[in-house]
Amino acid sequence: MSKSESKRSRLFEAPRSNGYQRDDFRIVCKETPIPKDELPDYLAKRVNKGQWMPPLLWLGWRMGANDAIVLDLPNVQTRTILYTDGSPDYDPYYDFRDDLVTALQLSEAEQELFELHGILDVDQDGETSLILAVGNNNPGDMLSSELIQRIKEAGKIKEEPKWWLDEIAWYWVPGPKNPRRADFLKEIEAGKLWRW
Repeated sequence: MSKSESKRSRLFEAPRSNGYQRDDFRIVCKETPIPKDELPDYLAKRVNKGQWMPPLLWLGWRMGANDAIVLDLPNVQTRTILYTDGSPDYDPYYDFRDDLVTALQLSEAEQELFELHGILDVDQDGETSLILAVGNNNPGDMLSSELIQRIKEAGKIKEEPKWWLDEIAWYWVPGPKNPRRADFLKEIEAGKLWRW
């Protein structure tokens, strides 16, 4: 670990003292996933006030090429979602999500929070993977604990959901009280931190 890395006081901070570089997402994404109940307080609420706004984190389960989730719901055909060929076809994951929405009779507002989202996955060397998300660290953007438990049971998901770093908003942003805000936003607009 370099001196600049050892001085980092918060998760997902720039790995070097001169700020973020375009490929830093490959470094900071290695700090996820974070177990559901171990998210530091400074990441729990993503609000745009004060000196810094934390990165966007999603709570959910990874839907990767090596993951198998058995779907066994009443009135829904039982199937196992398992990719062995690394195929980028995500249709079964969307079907899985839609089947759970139907079986659990989720409201429109709940459906908006229960989505598939792109995340940065350390197991994929910083490449984008999908997670079945039940919320994020924006205030008010989380399903209830009861509904998360119902989703877990209906989907026969054994693990607790974990926190994953968003594929686009993966960095700390200077808040409105930070003098670096205007310059940082110009860098973002210029594509400095875009991954593509």
